[in-house]
Amino acid sequence: MNKICLILQGASDYVNIIKEKYKNTDIQIIFSTWKGEESKYNENDIVIFNKMPQESGVQNVMLQQLTTYNGLLKAKELGFQNAIKIREDTYFDDLSLFLKNDIDFNKVNFLYFLDYHRIYGPDKKNNNYKYFCDYIQIGSVDNLLKMWDFKYSQCYYAEQLISKHIFNTFKKEDIAFIGNYVTNDCDIYLISRKLYLSTLDRTYYKINIS
Repeated sequence: MNKICLILQGASDYVNIIKEKYKNTDIQIIFSTWKGEESKYNENDIVIFNKMPQESGVQNVMLQQLTTYNGLLKAKELGFQNAIKIREDTYFDDLSLFLKNDIDFNKVNFLYFLDYHRIYGPDKKNNNYKYFCDYIQIGSVDNLLKMWDFKYSQCYYAEQLISKHIFNTFKKEDIAFIGNYVTNDCDIYLISRKLYLSTLDRTYYKINIS
């Protein structure tokens, strides 16, 4: 496995929990958060304190874009070839075990592609709702930088903008799904929702984009 780092993106509400969960791993953590959060870190942490952008976008999508992109730039500056991007309110129960799975770092790896219907937009119609799950991506730093290099444009929900950019940037063969690797023994926990991802109803969570 090539040199890899873990990028935790977003507000710093769970720093101590995250540090405790990863204290026995040898994978470098890069935090990418906001100015004003300095007191939550120490001199041993690698942290980017980002300035809040003027345009937050629907569901704060541009906050996610900025912290993720700048975290990836830091990873590239430090010489990392591959990265795991994850929300700062989410952690792997056993990251080392998860990475023993067959993950192709030359592809952009997502957990799931969601495919269902919901009512949204000004017409309040029942629309097709398809998007890449944006909790976690794993891949080369260069590919992840391409994924997160976009400007804001009108959208109904954050994942719509992200997914449109992914389809415009990558071919289907450049994308892979690793949601099947999330199990009771190798789980991912979403702290803010008190939810293990292995318990999700997989009806709408697809391991493909057909």
